[in-house]
Amino acid sequence: STRKESSAASDVYKRQDLLALSHTAMQNPRFARLVSTRQYSLNIRSPKGELRAVTWKNTNELLALPYFNGIKTGHSNSAEGCLIISGSYRDDTLHVVVLGSLNQKTRFIDAQNLFQWALRQLAEADSSPSERL
Repeated sequence: STRKESSAASDVYKRQDLLALSHTAMQNPRFARLVSTRQYSLNIRSPKGELRAVTWKNTNELLALPYFNGIKTGHSNSAEGCLIISGSYRDDTLHVVVLGSLNQKTRFIDAQNLFQWALRQLAEADSSPSERL
């Protein structure tokens, strides 16, 4: 679990570490497939031999939207709502880290807003003549 501290510098280092970790982890095809799975069901056998269907649901709500393709949600009393999200648009892959959202719901709004902001920045850079030189 992630721990929230009062130091802004500490939060910056945590975000940088989480960005580096998520980027590296998403290079592994098996990991990327697992964290992009919205739901997984299978039949399991109990110690008594009884068979039952079990379904695991990913809590990452953004996986239902276009562009987003993984990573991890989290929450603790000290860190509050957290999310690392990966998404692709055109040839760009972006990773966003959200720490300290007000609750579990707002972490998705925060991440989506940051992702959209980053896409706008990329679009502006693509249309800027100085960026093309």
